[in-house]
Amino acid sequence: MLIGMFNKEIKTFTHRSILLIFIPLTLSAFTHIWNPIGFPAIHVDEGHYMRRAMQVIEGLGPQESNSTYFYPYDHPYFGQLFLGGVLKLIGYPESLSPKAGDVHSIEMLYLVPRVIMGLLAVLDTFLIYKIAEHRYNRNIAFVAAVLFAVMPLSLLTRGILLDSILLPFLLASVLFGIYSNKIKTIDSIKKRKIKNLFVLLSGTFLGLAIFTKAPLFTMIPLIAFIIIQNNDKKWKTLMLWLAPVILLPMVWPAYATLTGHFDEWIHGVLFQASRESGKDLRNSISIIFQIDPVLLLFTFVGVIYSELKNSYFIFLWIIPYLIFLFPLGWVVQFHWILLIPAFCISIGVLIEGISKKIKSKRISQVSRIVIISTIGILGFTSTYGLITSNLNSSYLQLYSYIAQELQSNSKDDTHVGNNDGTTVIGSHRVKALLWITVYIFNNNDISFRVTDIGLQPVIPRIETEKVVLIVDNNLRDRLVPFHNFENEKDKQISKFYQNAQTIATFINTDYKRYSFMTMKDNYGLGNFVEIRSNYN
Repeated sequence: MLIGMFNKEIKTFTHRSILLIFIPLTLSAFTHIWNPIGFPAIHVDEGHYMRRAMQVIEGLGPQESNSTYFYPYDHPYFGQLFLGGVLKLIGYPESLSPKAGDVHSIEMLYLVPRVIMGLLAVLDTFLIYKIAEHRYNRNIAFVAAVLFAVMPLSLLTRGILLDSILLPFLLASVLFGIYSNKIKTIDSIKKRKIKNLFVLLSGTFLGLAIFTKAPLFTMIPLIAFIIIQNNDKKWKTLMLWLAPVILLPMVWPAYATLTGHFDEWIHGVLFQASRESGKDLRNSISIIFQIDPVLLLFTFVGVIYSELKNSYFIFLWIIPYLIFLFPLGWVVQFHWILLIPAFCISIGVLIEGISKKIKSKRISQVSRIVIISTIGILGFTSTYGLITSNLNSSYLQLYSYIAQELQSNSKDDTHVGNNDGTTVIGSHRVKALLWITVYIFNNNDISFRVTDIGLQPVIPRIETEKVVLIVDNNLRDRLVPFHNFENEKDKQISKFYQNAQTIATFINTDYKRYSFMTMKDNYGLGNFVEIRSNYN
């Protein structure tokens, strides 16, 4: 029955239908895979998620310790399990033969996982097409898929982020929910089994998405609405769907409880929910409007139009998630990734609705083509300018230099003693640089001391003879001039700064390009970085 259903769908393919899906997939492959290490600027979180993926590859499990990260229970485990599993499957990193001090090696170590994110975005494009096709029609599906492929906002998925990883799982959950809703089970045991299978698949994919990032629970109303709509056994079907939705994410707190870390789990969850940075929902809206004003303006009109047509599908996708984000003090641009498909579909509904109001069929078709072509060309032009830029060259050079310096120090420490190794002092952004040194070049003689004020009031005792201080813009502003320090931590750092020598400086000439997607907004190290040491 299941095979027959898909065979029937395949037979409905015509040259036109193949073309309708081929165009957005081709566009998406170009916009999301071209120049993956040049754009966007590398975000600090990419280093954190790669570190966790490498821990999985090394067989150390998905859970970090407090010695590795201040808040190890910030997110569930599926993100690192998935990414680590895929990387291990393709022989990463051994197949790249990386070398310390080789910039190309650092580039390749980031290129491979970013290409994986690009391939996931192409899959997202396909799933968006199928969702819109089955929920509405092929015209809307084509518009939605093309918009996702070419509009600048979708470039946020190019980063190695949990949101990029979980998006295809969310979309798969929506799609299988729609499939299940289309099957009528009256007087048919086979159809009921197929329907239950789709319901379970929908619940499993959403459960995995929540197991990647907890805020995905806000998508439960959307898919539950799809599952029970026009269903003759609403409660039974809903319970079947909810089982994997609830049980899969429960692995996270269950593991913390079994290992005696439930209090740490509570602390991590509360930290994530109560983070304050001045970057709230309002600030985030301002940033994404700079990234893609065209998409946002059409989305606003499209959502209103959908509601006037009593289409709760778009409403339930967007509003619960925004309500969840509203009270949070930490909302950044990539948190919007989950809503981009809904934005694109709502615009497709709007364009289809406008064209249908035109009585002449020919003029209606022409108007539809003109509108989507205009928006698509504007979006692709902006996107092309972004993806052909290079924001990371100086960052990767800095990365390569630090890796080489730490590796050289490790080789020089030939005697055995408590003072072996090197202590790196820098912001939490600097710590994202260390996963390659530790897991790729197997240098375990690295200690780290964070300069951020909110994480520790003072710097813990340094037990190594060699110290490397990495000074970014924010830290330099705190240290210079050398007086009137407001806290003990800056006094400590200042002593290291004044007693050390500059061994390298790095300047990022592209720092002010694309102010909404530059090193500054994506938590790079800024336009000027100074490296000091106490041994040269």
